[in-house]
Amino acid sequence: MFWRPDAFPGGHVSMTEKTSAKKDKKCGKKSRNKTTDAFGNKYDKRKGHWTDLDKAILEEGRLLDSWLTPQRVQVELDLLNVPKKPGRKYEYPPSLILFIAMLKTDDNRSYRRAISKVSTILENLGIPQPHYSTLHKSLEKYNKGQMGLKIISEATVVLVVMGVEEPLDTMRIIHTLVCPDYEAPKIIQTCQKDADRQEQMDDEAETIRDSMHVKVMRSALYSASPHCCAIDGSGEGVSGPGLYFEHIWKVNQRRFIKQHTMLNLENKRVVSYAITLEKPGDAKMLVPLVSGALLVGVKVCWVSADSAYDTIANWKYMDDKGIAFCPNLKESFKGEPELKRRDALASFDEQFGKDLAHRITGYNQRWLIEAFFSIFKTLYGQSVRNRLFHMMVIEMDTRYMLYDIHRDFMIKAWEGALN
Repeated sequence: MFWRPDAFPGGHVSMTEKTSAKKDKKCGKKSRNKTTDAFGNKYDKRKGHWTDLDKAILEEGRLLDSWLTPQRVQVELDLLNVPKKPGRKYEYPPSLILFIAMLKTDDNRSYRRAISKVSTILENLGIPQPHYSTLHKSLEKYNKGQMGLKIISEATVVLVVMGVEEPLDTMRIIHTLVCPDYEAPKIIQTCQKDADRQEQMDDEAETIRDSMHVKVMRSALYSASPHCCAIDGSGEGVSGPGLYFEHIWKVNQRRFIKQHTMLNLENKRVVSYAITLEKPGDAKMLVPLVSGALLVGVKVCWVSADSAYDTIANWKYMDDKGIAFCPNLKESFKGEPELKRRDALASFDEQFGKDLAHRITGYNQRWLIEAFFSIFKTLYGQSVRNRLFHMMVIEMDTRYMLYDIHRDFMIKAWEGALN
């Protein structure tokens, strides 16, 4: 706060204050600084729902630190180590491995700091502390074929029958893995060269499909109303990629993976997402994201995207599904007579101008997905620490799981449900 002569008679007045006072007197305004407005009123920096948001953050932290209970650990071990099970018995249940992975990801903790959070539970159950390699191998084993998530869901049913109440609905943290709907574009074959080219493109598409992981959030199934969504992609940095990345990117040596997200614009929840390498491009990920959501029963009525998604294949797919599509139209586009809805949207933009047309159609709300990526990377970092791609996918799955829980508490804070 600046010293003012009227408040402190005889006090020292700096040259900056004198210059500011002269300007304010000349302009007919009262003196102001960084804490007051033009009328001398002090800013209230905590306007809004800050008290509720503080409560939500505290409740979220308590939940993430306490949802792993000894009853759940014991039930999952019983389900894994059935009588007459061949081979060595399981020592670590999936919920324990997932809990440690969540602790590591949530605050970017080290392995030792994450283990310290579960040391008391491990001692009470007589379970030895897992080594880092054990944690890594267990994550890989339990995510292969979603074995760990099956055990977690079965344990949830057993605990409900036993009458045990859990702080976290574990069914919400289970993603629905869908087969990506991705194919290479078909070309008109007029010679053997075109046939060879088509075969090469089909092989590349199969490779991309194998490295493309499309998942739908289970919380999206709980919404009865159709979703109005926006789609976009963002890069995620890779720290110290291994030989796998060196082999894949022989020429350009990329150092990032891509996350593609379809976000509900009303409640800012993630509907579906995909983790890929740099290929395919953003435009080719619209069909896998939308088709994956429709496949498991999610209702999608409207989708917005930037100009990169304005392609013939995307328009045809959205027309076939009867979903309203509102991209930012490209200025140079090879039109087709079949794309009637795109022609209508283009004439609408030409009639009202893009600025007004975007406000009428709702395209201007697409900035919310840009804000989502900013918040997501602020919470969980801008790079992944694993070296193999399938382990990078598991790390990103954990982040999206944590964001879904985080968003649930934020919605409760805005609704005042935590009072």
